[in-house]
Amino acid sequence: MVERQGQAAPDAVLTRIGQVVMLHHAGDREEARHRFLDLWAEIGEHGDPLHRCRRAGRPAGW
Repeated sequence: MVERQGQAAPDAVLTRIGQVVMLHHAGDREEARHRFLDLWAEIGEHGDPLHRCRRAGRPAGW
């Protein structure tokens, strides 16, 4: 991560994963599922390992 003024820069992909989790918990499961599928396609098999682990850690049935 890039540091700015002593703080780590936010990671946009991890932020988006967190937003999708919030959508799911709020009951918008269909939108959450679509966004996770989009993220999975975007990250791909050669994407950042942290992003792949975080995305893979979500329930498969979303």
